[in-house]
Amino acid sequence: MAFSLRRSSSTADITTNTTIPSPMSTPGSLKQIIMWENAADPSTHLAQHLLVILSSVSERSGVTSTTATSPPNKLVRAIAPPSPQTPGEVLLPQQRGTLNNDKTPISSPGFRAEGYIPFPRLKYPSVSRQLDFSSITLQQQQQQQQDDVALPVADPVFLVQGSSFHDAYKNNGGVTTTHIRVDSRHDSVFPPGQISSGHADLVSCHHSSLVGLYDVVDGLRPGGVLLIACPWGDVNDMETTVPKLVKRNIARKQAKLCTINLPAVVAELGLMKVDSKVRFDSAPKAYQHVLLGATLFLTGLLDSFTSTVGSKLVRVEELDMLRRVKEHIIHVPYPSSWADLLLEEGDVHHLPSFVSCTLMPGGANREHVANGGNVTTVQSTTTAGVIDQHKGVRSLSWYHACWAMMFPEAMGTRRAAHPHIPNTHLLKITENRRLTPASYDRNVFHMEMKAEENATEEKGEGEVAIQSTSSLPSPDEGGSRDQSRRGKFHYDVGEALGVHGHNDVEECRRFLSWYGLAEGDLVALPIPGSSVSSNEEVQMRSVLQVFVQYMDIFGRPNKRFYEGLAAYATDATQHEKLVLLAGKEGVEEFKKRVDETATYADVLHEFPSAHPTLSQLLDLVPVILPRHYSIASSIKAHPNSVHLLIVTNDWKTPSGRYRIGQCTRYLQDLKPNTTIVASIKPSVMVLPSSHEAPVVMAGLGTGMAPFRAFIEERAHMRRQGHKVGPMALYFGSRSRHSEYLYGEEIDEYHRDGLLTHVGLAFSRDQAEKIYIQHKITQDQVAMDDLLSKRGGHFYLCGPTWPAGDVQDAIVKSFQQCGGMQASEANDYIKRMKKEGRYVLEVY
Repeated sequence: MAFSLRRSSSTADITTNTTIPSPMSTPGSLKQIIMWENAADPSTHLAQHLLVILSSVSERSGVTSTTATSPPNKLVRAIAPPSPQTPGEVLLPQQRGTLNNDKTPISSPGFRAEGYIPFPRLKYPSVSRQLDFSSITLQQQQQQQQDDVALPVADPVFLVQGSSFHDAYKNNGGVTTTHIRVDSRHDSVFPPGQISSGHADLVSCHHSSLVGLYDVVDGLRPGGVLLIACPWGDVNDMETTVPKLVKRNIARKQAKLCTINLPAVVAELGLMKVDSKVRFDSAPKAYQHVLLGATLFLTGLLDSFTSTVGSKLVRVEELDMLRRVKEHIIHVPYPSSWADLLLEEGDVHHLPSFVSCTLMPGGANREHVANGGNVTTVQSTTTAGVIDQHKGVRSLSWYHACWAMMFPEAMGTRRAAHPHIPNTHLLKITENRRLTPASYDRNVFHMEMKAEENATEEKGEGEVAIQSTSSLPSPDEGGSRDQSRRGKFHYDVGEALGVHGHNDVEECRRFLSWYGLAEGDLVALPIPGSSVSSNEEVQMRSVLQVFVQYMDIFGRPNKRFYEGLAAYATDATQHEKLVLLAGKEGVEEFKKRVDETATYADVLHEFPSAHPTLSQLLDLVPVILPRHYSIASSIKAHPNSVHLLIVTNDWKTPSGRYRIGQCTRYLQDLKPNTTIVASIKPSVMVLPSSHEAPVVMAGLGTGMAPFRAFIEERAHMRRQGHKVGPMALYFGSRSRHSEYLYGEEIDEYHRDGLLTHVGLAFSRDQAEKIYIQHKITQDQVAMDDLLSKRGGHFYLCGPTWPAGDVQDAIVKSFQQCGGMQASEANDYIKRMKKEGRYVLEVY
């Protein structure tokens, strides 16, 4: 069955549907309604009123009585009721009827009563519960009044269940969404929470401002009805008020778009005229009456209501007015081209499709969130606030984080800098000093960092809080969980420091603005490799933090990214190009992009019709990996401190575009007292176990870092009275004046005798290029003595290119001074490598 509606007079290229099928006429017994309401506008507070009305329709055993100040007599039961002590949870009061002396119900205009909201909305700004509205007989009602006990409930015609979610801070007064299920089988019990995305038969938006704040269409099933209470009469009225994203979603779901102008309908029906048979004493009551009529009509419940309990609950004149409301619902045809709208820069690319409660839901559905500073984590079992859920990604409200911030022990949280990486540490920058002249084209800088065990508690920077409901203390246990997060900071000489770099904040903000994501929204992400199964541990970050600290959005994409992105491209040409780049035919084009250092963000800009959601992007784009730098210090010489030697990694692409490495850009501008997250990585650069073993070190540029640590370690051991063996250092760079890294220290150690030999090779200080292999060739006698005759260790750190020439120089020293044949000398090098005495760390 279909109902004819008023049609907009717009003559644009519009869809041809002129009737709207009642959702209740579609196959299946379950019908679902979503209502969006502006809490600051009481005239549109219909949802709770409607729940009472629908529960009246479910009457099977006769009509119970009502008064002007209470809903129809219903025993309202909460499924799995929460504890009365749970904050924010209020069970609906059991309403009792008023009977005449002859035990018959008093007739009264029940649904015109003020409020009809079963719980105080603003006093309890967050409500998330499921209700079972069922009727009871008058005999049962009277018995309950006498015994004050709950009795079995008569079978209803419909099972009506509702869940409300309220955000007290949105839209200047708050936003509420109510999800209502009506099942004619009356034997279904649904889990608490929202209607699944894309399953609602009717979405009723009671304030036009909400259309620009939320994706109200997300919950609607294909072909469902979207009703907006507003004065819009055709698509021209929506040109600037409705975001392109919402228009596109309306068209792609082939939704039936309807509007109703509440003030105009109230005026036309004369609902507030003094001489009218049906007169409401306030506009809010009249508006609710109109919305009730529209909702009952569009859901197919109007006839059921007016022919059964409605005739006993309201006057005949009011029932007639409810029937007449349908004549004033305007069907707004829209252009079919809405489905192909492209979102451009400046357009909204994403809107939330749910309301996040501002108080923590209670009972089994409470949501635990904790904030640990830069980033946070949350353990959530609630069904509220789920958006674009994809492999465990959820969108959440910032209000919940406050609870864990205020009550960390009660929430059972733990902290970790990067929960998916073990043994991370918070390090505070104490020095960041450039070593090369400002006029020099290479920025080589020295950093010093100090580990402070209390840095997190004092500064709240860098760490996340991790939570699992399985590890929460029981209410009667008390106490707190072990809050230890990491071992004491320690590293061995030669190890590397993995720095967890960040993307540039302003660059991320520009991308988010273009992509249409709100940087302040919070999302809960699964922890990679989490071992928690029954109660999954998740981390919560703001959207900006996801892009700055977590997602490698400015990294280099591989072919799998192009292939995955192609699935989201709505433009045929762009889809074809992405498929080409992912295949064998696009090898040359792909190589050009690699040469240009195209990033994930660049590709998304190039193919704007491919617009994955945030959760889908997290599946396509990898996380930021730590960048490892050889540690340039000995912890014995610098207790609780670590030093790095870093060169800024920047270049120009073939097209002349400037590029810079993600981590060096992050590090080069850090100021003292800034906290970073780092982890220790073992290395092959290990000093001999014997302090007396000879050591030959060859470092090029920043490859000097581990050898500074070696020298400091041996210097410390000598100060402690230990005898140390000979140390020879070969260092190479471009210029002594500009790039003699740690030159003053090297010269001092040489004068002191710790460095028994120093060979310096500055390639550009003379006409003929001189490299470290040339210096080694000049010292053949020393090489043969230290490495062959005395069984010393050789180390090379730096670029890959000189490794072969350096080995040839050492082989020649064995031949010239040790009397080995070429094959014997090469075999000896192989033996040194096998014994761990010939170590290369090249890149």
